[in-house]
Amino acid sequence: MRIEEVVNECLGCKLPFCEKGCPLHNDIRDFIKALKENDINLAKAILYNKNPFPYICSRVCAHEKQCRGNCVKNRLGKAVDVPMIEKYLSEETYEMFKAETNGLKIAIIGSGIGSLALAKLLSL
Repeated sequence: MRIEEVVNECLGCKLPFCEKGCPLHNDIRDFIKALKENDINLAKAILYNKNPFPYICSRVCAHEKQCRGNCVKNRLGKAVDVPMIEKYLSEETYEMFKAETNGLKIAIIGSGIGSLALAKLLSL
């Protein structure tokens, strides 16, 4: 299925349950709306605003229990494929959100996703 078809499946719900099901509370409705309006840069910015690692999350999150599992269309057995949209937006954008070296150094204890997210956000 083409990305345009997947994006157009979204109803743009007034109360997006997909966002409530997401542990990060990603603005799913908003980045899909930006894609529908052909504003891919805005869609990427919205996605990366709350999720520093969408290229990982699009592959490993428990979508069936989270965004897809809470999609209102899931009741009909046809939830919007949010991970496919996240994957599409993040595959070519890694360099766009890569930090430039400024000479400063930080140290963060821990190697979990929270520590990695903090390191990424501090580097930006």
